[in-house]
Amino acid sequence: MPTVAELRAELAAIGEDTSGLKADLVARLAEANKKRKPIDLDADDDQESKKVKVGAAAWFWASDKSPTEREWTPYPPDVTAALEAALKAGAKEEKISDYHRVDLSGSGPASSSVLHFFQYRLDNAKLQRPVCRMANGDPPAQPPPKPAHLPGGGTKSMGATAAPTAKALAPPPPAMATGGSAVVGAKSVKAGGVSQVRYTSTGGGSSDGVRTEVVKGRAAVDASCPHANACHVYDDGKNVFDALLNQTDIGQNKNKYYIIQLLETDATPPQYYTWNRWGRVGEERNLQNACRGPMGLGPAKKDFESKFHDKTKNKWQERHDFEPVAGKYTLIERDYGTEDGAEDAAKTSAAASTDAPALAPPKPVESKLDPRVQSFVAQIADIRMMERTMREIGFDPAKMPLGKLKKKTILDGYEALRELGEVIRSNGGAVAGGASGKQLEGKSMGAVDVDASSPAYKQIVELSNRFYSVIPHTTEKRQRLPPIETAQMLKDKIDMLEALGEIELASRVIDTKGLGCDVHPVDARYAQLKAQLTPIDKGSPLHALLNRYLQNTHASTHNTYSLVLEQAFEIEREGEAARFTSAIGNRQLLWHGSRLTNWCGIISQGLRIAPPEAPSTGYMFGKGVYFADMSSKSANYCFASRQEPAAVMLLSEVALGQQYVRTAAEYEAEKSCRKAKADSTWGQGRTAPDPSEDTTLPGEPHVKVPLGKGAKNTVLGDQPTSLLYNEFIVYDTSQVRQRYVLQVKFDFT
Repeated sequence: MPTVAELRAELAAIGEDTSGLKADLVARLAEANKKRKPIDLDADDDQESKKVKVGAAAWFWASDKSPTEREWTPYPPDVTAALEAALKAGAKEEKISDYHRVDLSGSGPASSSVLHFFQYRLDNAKLQRPVCRMANGDPPAQPPPKPAHLPGGGTKSMGATAAPTAKALAPPPPAMATGGSAVVGAKSVKAGGVSQVRYTSTGGGSSDGVRTEVVKGRAAVDASCPHANACHVYDDGKNVFDALLNQTDIGQNKNKYYIIQLLETDATPPQYYTWNRWGRVGEERNLQNACRGPMGLGPAKKDFESKFHDKTKNKWQERHDFEPVAGKYTLIERDYGTEDGAEDAAKTSAAASTDAPALAPPKPVESKLDPRVQSFVAQIADIRMMERTMREIGFDPAKMPLGKLKKKTILDGYEALRELGEVIRSNGGAVAGGASGKQLEGKSMGAVDVDASSPAYKQIVELSNRFYSVIPHTTEKRQRLPPIETAQMLKDKIDMLEALGEIELASRVIDTKGLGCDVHPVDARYAQLKAQLTPIDKGSPLHALLNRYLQNTHASTHNTYSLVLEQAFEIEREGEAARFTSAIGNRQLLWHGSRLTNWCGIISQGLRIAPPEAPSTGYMFGKGVYFADMSSKSANYCFASRQEPAAVMLLSEVALGQQYVRTAAEYEAEKSCRKAKADSTWGQGRTAPDPSEDTTLPGEPHVKVPLGKGAKNTVLGDQPTSLLYNEFIVYDTSQVRQRYVLQVKFDFT
């Protein structure tokens, strides 16, 4: 049951009489609600929200600030409700705390759109604040008028009493200065007298289109919130009150998000707001947002948790065991770091806000690395490059910013794809191709199952919805997201998750917080790679050997570009040489290519095998680490372009041992390989390096370097093969030792 103050606030907001006992107020509000047309303030469809009725609001002049910072600041809802009730009753003044009153005499009729009066202290009537009551709830457009009279006969002052709130002697609510280009589009009063504001446009952007996030603690306030600069996301040390929800329904062309945040003001004593924003993924529209408050922590938590339950049908306290519900939003889990990280951030913030004298700016720290190593680390740890890649692969980085990717989110995506793979395979979908770069056969589900009413197709749609809900995708012009119904589409989504997994790893390397200001950022990131990179001088015999291998093994079918070796490094990963199983023999120096986003993870964590959650149907010879002896075959996996021609390639020493030989795709090759008691799989292609030109690494006669020019693969004899080039796959990462990292440039001329 609402309190008397809450009832009066709601009645005042709709222009009803606020006098009488609680029973009278309840009856009057019930009668008024019957006459009012209900408005859904939280409608999250794609239509612009309707404007709502605006309630009255009282504002005091924050005149104890400097002249340039003075502004109108809203009273809490219960104070506004008390003033409205006093005006309706014709009172001359209203006591709003044990020490403060507001003089209402001479203010004019309560029906006026603008009323001016004063707040004063009971113990010193000279200390006053101008007060303005706006019937439409908007902040006053002009500074207060000069004082006309004063109760008690004192001299008026535009200074310094603390403004009252609901509790005696409580300081004023902090001013909520809006940022960006936020414009109030609609106001209303929610149950309990809490005001709600919606905006016709929101901030967070800049002239170059880059959104600016304000990070204080473990989470960033939504960049579109007009109060981002004055608030932070509430964090009690165990829980970060920040929820990103997503919902996809291919059949209804739904692809939408919902953001829920509980905000605490930076200024003390704190006040609390809840912020919601919603819309189609990749879009932001007018009035599809709501900011409620100010209010106490208890009501704010209740509002946050109620909204979370309404949108997901899951309890906030049980979100770690989240169960998706049909027709409702799915929670996208994000990485907020550790509780220690939150405490460190709080300490840093507190230290920054003290009155300690300003320190001289620190002297710039010089990097201790070779300039060639500096350049390489800067290249693979480029945040903007990673965000561009996320957009290129169809993922929406605005919903999962770099550094907030959580491994569980990626694994949930893999799990949905694994189930999709089983349905596709069991219903005649193509399963061959994938990791080698060979196009999968893009057969649909087959004649029987193309029917949208078939059980198999319904499964495809349901699982596709689940995948898109966990991994937010953008589309152009509100196009419908396609069901993932072919093996090629499945492989494309696997590639996306692999890239996101590498970016998740890279974000840890890029994050250098807490390492102090006496270390250059590039040096700090290099240290977190846990590898030693030694530049190879151009003109040296080793550089010549690597370049010869790069150029000779460029396949004739990959004729749209050439490769230029710009810099090579010897690499020694921490502990990798000791783990390397060289004893099984058949060691070869082989190529591996990957996106620029992936190299922080590859170097710091090693080449890795897809997780158990990933579908095996997406990999040509099962889940393993893939290599090639033709440089351009691996180069194709760098996904370079004319706009982004820089790339990185890797030469690894691979212990192949006994080989399981195939001439066609076999997605369960790992099982067959183990059954054959082999150590690796060899997919034999029609073209391979000329074996007569094979050599070995200098000083390492047991490591073969197949650097001959491409020629017919003589080991096949007359046996046909569906593969153009050799593929080598190992299923144990201890058979891999990284040896050389190459910075290359794609020349498309």
